[in-house]
Amino acid sequence: MAKQVNSISDELLAAYMDGNTTLEETQWVLDAAAGDAELRELMELSMQVDEAMEGYDLCFKPSTSRPLPMLERAARNSVDNLCAIRCEGYALRALGVDISDEELAAESERQGWLKPEGVPLHRIGQLSGRKGVFITRRYDNSPDDIDKALKDGGIVIAVIDNTELTQTSYEAKKNDIKHGETPNHAVLVQSIDFTKSIIHLLDPSTLSSPKSYSLDTFLGAWEDSSNYLVIMSNQSNYEPHPLNLDDVPIEPELLELREAIAENAHEVWAKTRKDEGWSYGPVRDDARKLHPDMLPYNLLPESEKEYDRLMAINTIKLVKKLGWELKKRK
Repeated sequence: MAKQVNSISDELLAAYMDGNTTLEETQWVLDAAAGDAELRELMELSMQVDEAMEGYDLCFKPSTSRPLPMLERAARNSVDNLCAIRCEGYALRALGVDISDEELAAESERQGWLKPEGVPLHRIGQLSGRKGVFITRRYDNSPDDIDKALKDGGIVIAVIDNTELTQTSYEAKKNDIKHGETPNHAVLVQSIDFTKSIIHLLDPSTLSSPKSYSLDTFLGAWEDSSNYLVIMSNQSNYEPHPLNLDDVPIEPELLELREAIAENAHEVWAKTRKDEGWSYGPVRDDARKLHPDMLPYNLLPESEKEYDRLMAINTIKLVKKLGWELKKRK
């Protein structure tokens, strides 16, 4: 394994956090963290989460409801694993960023994001974000969301099941799966015509101009990625679009975990504030760094506790939505 300056792969970071690295690999991680504030913050956050989850096993299992394909899906086409890279390159150049697909692919490889099966869904757009472009990644979208993003001046990348879009035969699909091919494929949405019920898609890997498909065919192909979109823009039209977690059940025993996460989140917030020089005051005063919530968790008003509890329960639901299950160790 070649050493990367100020950059380590996700796999190496995960191994380090699990305590499964050699002395040499450990030193690589520490050297990278020394020159990367974002990496240090990620490592500190991971340790805080580990403390909050102490006493629980986190194991990847199929969820009772369909998990989002954030972790186990990647975008590639039948030619190579660069379809997401080409979509980002096309979008960046359209937004005025002078960069080649080759440069993007090299950067993605250095970051450990470009894998043989393609770019994982949750990594699409991260290269563009480093170039100062506004990036929004969202699941559970509709054609109306696509239309609005396009009308707002955004460039829209959708991830689809290409075998559905091209109406590939059942035998051909089985052959792709047998040889490890993924049907998920990144394309650019150019426009939607609701009156004719058609959508225009551009595949930078194979086409120089958009191709039309029926909206019903597109929706069938788009469903496999849980209607995933990456929206890129030079202007901030940011609209929060949190995942819908209403369908995620929470077992009664996890309510104990909710309270532990909520309390620890408050402790983390309070410690950070204290390290910055803040202290208790009955009324918030930014100039004097006084805050009424600089109190132990048990003394907080119920409204503030509920805020922390909501964050905690949504964190637990998100973990389950992504296909993970929590199980308490005996």
